[in-house]
Amino acid sequence: MNYRNLKLAVLLVLGAGITSFVKAEGFSQAGLLKQDEEISLSGIIKEENSQSLLFRNLLQEEDEFATGWKKKSPTTAFLLSLALPGTGQLYSGDKTKAKVFLGAEVVWWGSFWLFRTLGDWKEEDYKNFAAAHAGVNPDGKSEDFYSNLSFYDSRDEYNQFTRLFNGPSQPVYPEDDFWNWEWENSGARFQYRDLRNQSKTYYRRALYSVGAAILSRIVSGLDAAKTAKKYNQKKALEQAGWEIQPKLNLAKSGIKWQLTFRKNF
Repeated sequence: MNYRNLKLAVLLVLGAGITSFVKAEGFSQAGLLKQDEEISLSGIIKEENSQSLLFRNLLQEEDEFATGWKKKSPTTAFLLSLALPGTGQLYSGDKTKAKVFLGAEVVWWGSFWLFRTLGDWKEEDYKNFAAAHAGVNPDGKSEDFYSNLSFYDSRDEYNQFTRLFNGPSQPVYPEDDFWNWEWENSGARFQYRDLRNQSKTYYRRALYSVGAAILSRIVSGLDAAKTAKKYNQKKALEQAGWEIQPKLNLAKSGIKWQLTFRKNF
């Protein structure tokens, strides 16, 4: 009797264990199935998003292909020509203007280099001339010193007139060989002044060339922005089926411009 009870108890324990295992296994499989479903759903969503993005890109490419042109930014055109004249016009599709403004840029900077070089040569000439015909020591001499050489025959004459007109307290050149000069004659001084004026003239022209180059950049930038706007307007009309035909008429009364707008259907 005791043996039967023990056997029954063992069977009950085994049955309970099997039931628990089955339930746990069922939950585990359900969890795995749920996880697989979530992963599959996430993959489907990602795939749909990728397909949607690809579809939008294809539509955009198709739209650009259909229009056949891309708008030009007036701001970009302005900045390009401001950096280098002509590049904004080239960006906006006007090669003729691009060549004109780029050529002008070369001319202005070429002029600057030329006049600057000529000014340096003439400066060297008048300093050498002063050393040869007035005994000037060129070391450590300022622009004011070489300017005074143009108006006074000697250092002593300069000191004398400075004290006379500006008072004895006015600083003058020391009376030593380092600051001394004396022209051979007035003709030599006039020739020196002419050389110096030529040098100053070349330097001024070099400065004018820089100013012209800066002005050319501004004009080129404004023209490039305007050219970009005209490009966009022209392409928009062509896209809409409009065609512009400029025509020049030569008549007895004078020259007349004619613009014809034609709509293509």
